[in-house]
Amino acid sequence: MLGLMLCFNITLYGQQDTKFTLFNYNYTLINPAAAGSKEKISLVALHRRQWSGIKNAPVTSSVCVDMPLLRIRSAVALNFMNESMGITKSTFVGVSYAVIARLGTYSRLSAGIQLGVNELNANFSGSNTDPTNSNLNSDPALNYGTNTTRFALQNGLGVYYYDNKFKIGISIPTLNPYNYFGTGEGLKQNHIYLISGMNFAINNSLLYNPRLLVKYTANAPIQVDLYNQFILSEKLALGFTLRSSEAIAAVVAYTFHPQFNIAYSYDAVILNKLRSSQAGSHEIALAYLLPLKLFVRQHTRIKAARKSKCIDHDSKSRKQFYKDIERIFYDQN
Repeated sequence: MLGLMLCFNITLYGQQDTKFTLFNYNYTLINPAAAGSKEKISLVALHRRQWSGIKNAPVTSSVCVDMPLLRIRSAVALNFMNESMGITKSTFVGVSYAVIARLGTYSRLSAGIQLGVNELNANFSGSNTDPTNSNLNSDPALNYGTNTTRFALQNGLGVYYYDNKFKIGISIPTLNPYNYFGTGEGLKQNHIYLISGMNFAINNSLLYNPRLLVKYTANAPIQVDLYNQFILSEKLALGFTLRSSEAIAAVVAYTFHPQFNIAYSYDAVILNKLRSSQAGSHEIALAYLLPLKLFVRQHTRIKAARKSKCIDHDSKSRKQFYKDIERIFYDQN
């Protein structure tokens, strides 16, 4: 019984918020103000299998649709996430809305909110590993050995600044701490996130894009992820992540087309007690970006989108295209 409760507490406190090594593919899971920052309609899918070799270890999948609303200087994002871990399965559906202010030609400052619903299904009948012991089925702490489903509302907010070379944001995805089972153990804590990144051009064919993620929550060490990415010829990306007090990860990504990208990461646990009992974590990301020109071309006043056939491939055309968008949707309105 003691071992079971220790395991249960690890589940509730050790990993309250899902961790993704490829967090840079979907900032809106962390910060709702990041909606629309890609300035394209995007579809991103993430799948993570954590701690391979450990039975019932966390397995998480998420899908996000992110869309800018240029006419009203804002953006929306829809996030869906499903996770199984131990005897629990959880589902989250959230909608983010961000208001975007133009500070300069390429600089933006946005503020966003997120409203979502969490569903938790706990299979307490699967917690009894000893069929000869019927006492667990009469334990009220385990819902008398029966399955249960609970719901909880979740809301968050954030602010985000970004331009073509730098980005930084701070957010609290869970403003309202909640507990599926009333007061006591298992309270969903507030988490505060800081995300930042920069873009450096080392030469004409090599880019360096470092990314930083800092997570703080009460009664737990501050977690820092430092992701270092090198992009070759705008196609192949190689990188590695250093995660404080836990792991190191290797990342490889490839851009098959300006609209489609795939990435894979492998996490090796090196600094905590799980390093000898598991075979690392695997993660994959798929991203599809619908060029903004296809979205705004319906507006008859956008002449640049009609004249240019290679906006996503030609930097001069792309810059002119965005200037035309800003002139039409910001300066004249």
